[in-house]
Amino acid sequence: MGVLKSFIAVKSKIKQPTKDGKNPQFKSGYVTLDGVIKSVDDAIAESKEPFAWWQEVSENIIYTVITDGEDTLRIQGFPLLAVQNNKAVNLDGATPQALGSGLTYAKRYSLAMAFGISSDVDDDGNGAQEQRYDSSNKTSNQSKTKNPLHSEFGKLAKKIESKNNIDEQQVYSIISGQFGLQVNEFMDFVKLSEQQKQTIINFMRNSVS
Repeated sequence: MGVLKSFIAVKSKIKQPTKDGKNPQFKSGYVTLDGVIKSVDDAIAESKEPFAWWQEVSENIIYTVITDGEDTLRIQGFPLLAVQNNKAVNLDGATPQALGSGLTYAKRYSLAMAFGISSDVDDDGNGAQEQRYDSSNKTSNQSKTKNPLHSEFGKLAKKIESKNNIDEQQVYSIISGQFGLQVNEFMDFVKLSEQQKQTIINFMRNSVS
């Protein structure tokens, strides 16, 4: 499949973009949609591959479509969600501003995911650890059990999943996009400051109320 070969060649030329967006609440930075697009387009130009891409929506899911003019790949991305008054809402009840922000967010994460671009804030070098918030996990870190915010995070995350018909990773992506933080798993949340944790918990409470 020729498009796959071109895709690999383009990804090999990707340079991680500068975090050009600011989150004033946490004084953190993230890569904007424009920054992600520039990183992809620069890699295409450098690779000199016959390669084009675009994004489309199907059943409220963003897809990144790539083609070499003959073959085409469609890479599933993130669902369209909206945040209104610091609360995740259904698309039908969202304002145009909330819909626009949700579309930009979904496109940014979907494109970054497709091309392996890190678009979140580099949160003081917090590394990934294989720890999820599933309450059935009996090997949880002690810090999870000592802090009531940790257990509440897991319960609220499950409620958001059920309410919006999304999975665990999409919940993390919503939180990361809303606050400009890199929260890809439970242990990333554990490492945040107490103020950051409380702010996120308040947002999650509003989202399920």
